[in-house]
Amino acid sequence: MYESFYENPEQLPYRTRELYNNAQKGFYSKRKDSGYILIPERVICNYIAGMTDRYALENCKRMFSANY
Repeated sequence: MYESFYENPEQLPYRTRELYNNAQKGFYSKRKDSGYILIPERVICNYIAGMTDRYALENCKRMFSANY
């Protein structure tokens, strides 16, 4: 899923895509409250990490299955 989101960020939900776009522009480069700089790759990782197992499986089916 990571590679698919990275290559096609338009697949991300609206709010996550906004974070991704802002991170790409460097808006969060000085953010220190989280312990890391928020870069586009981290936005994708955080999104995937926040998925439940069921949601991740459904997302995979939707993204990669021709029968969905």
